[in-house]
Amino acid sequence: MAIAVWGKEIILPRGQAAKGFTAGERVILYLRPEEVLVLREGKPIKETLRPNILEGNVARILDRGAYQWILFRPSGMDISLEIHLPNYVFRNLSLTEGQTIRVAMRKESFWVMPDKDTR
Repeated sequence: MAIAVWGKEIILPRGQAAKGFTAGERVILYLRPEEVLVLREGKPIKETLRPNILEGNVARILDRGAYQWILFRPSGMDISLEIHLPNYVFRNLSLTEGQTIRVAMRKESFWVMPDKDTR
């Protein structure tokens, strides 16, 4: 199943289609911040990650003790994604504010719910 989000097609698990969504129906897409994966330059990308890759900038980094909170802004989109990285991962990636990175999201990480808003 694929849905159009942020001007990009996002691939979802087949089980989401069984929930009875129809083409053109408004939905709410959920993704936990710890499920967003920062891709390392020069490293091979698993086939399961290839469909849902975004490129953009690290807008903000905040130390939250047990993890680092990253605000990621995809290029050409008017959205932001939160990313939670364990400290050891953050240190290995050497991320800085303003840096261009690519992130991937496994299709199994998404949750889709009907949009009950009647605006």
